[in-house]
Amino acid sequence: MIAVSLLSWSPPLAGVFAFGVLVGMVSMLIYWWLSPQEKIADVQQQAAVARKALQAYDGDDIRMVGALSKRAFGLSFLQIGLVLGPTLAAIVPMLAAAYWADQHYHLAERELFARGPSWCRSWHTAFWTPLCLAAITLKLRFGIK
Repeated sequence: MIAVSLLSWSPPLAGVFAFGVLVGMVSMLIYWWLSPQEKIADVQQQAAVARKALQAYDGDDIRMVGALSKRAFGLSFLQIGLVLGPTLAAIVPMLAAAYWADQHYHLAERELFARGPSWCRSWHTAFWTPLCLAAITLKLRFGIK
């Protein structure tokens, strides 16, 4: 397994860092593959138009405000519905990798950083920070919605 080789041949900090990058990339690719990107983009565009219409409304008809608000909120909740399943599926590799690394390498007992607050010296910082940065980089680079 890739994780075994990453965490066994390298210094602990480098291995955990590389493992975090790998898992972040895999998780974002899973999200990208499972999520309806075109539908999400369409709903985002419609929601932006609905919010602008609500902001631009200058009348005093409460029914019109209600209708505009309902449209804006409805589209926002539709977007949440579109991304919820793929997001939950993309979280699975992250949690599984974190659990596996913690159980197999007793990383919770090690301090990987010599300096800094005690709460950020553990493997969590070296794993979750590059994981998030790798996922965000992929998202921005490829325009993942």
